[in-house]
Amino acid sequence: MLYETCQNHKLKVRVVDMWSHDGSFEVFIDNQLSGKGMCHVKKEIALNRAANKAYNEVIRILSVRNMKIANKLALERELFVSIYFALIASRQFWFSKVDLQTHNPHGFKFHCFYLSKDRRILKSLCGAH
Repeated sequence: MLYETCQNHKLKVRVVDMWSHDGSFEVFIDNQLSGKGMCHVKKEIALNRAANKAYNEVIRILSVRNMKIANKLALERELFVSIYFALIASRQFWFSKVDLQTHNPHGFKFHCFYLSKDRRILKSLCGAH
């Protein structure tokens, strides 16, 4: 499970066998110690303990990273919606398409036109954020 999770997130796993020396294994994820397991009786138990601790640390780090990304996207969407309604209220912009996508890594897509006072299109803007 540890290797699959790290492979999916492009993380490098390295296991250091120190069992013959002090009965332990160390697991490094991207060259940082993420788990250490000890058992003087069975080598496999020491390895499993180290892998379990490293796996729990990887899951913790990934959940924090995902939460930061989700918070940033939520703030950007909130800002965009505020600007959107302010521009609509000023009647200087007309949005032909606004697509707030929660599954889109870019957050949202938009297409808008800058209108003159007589409602002629002066400039067309498209983008994703």
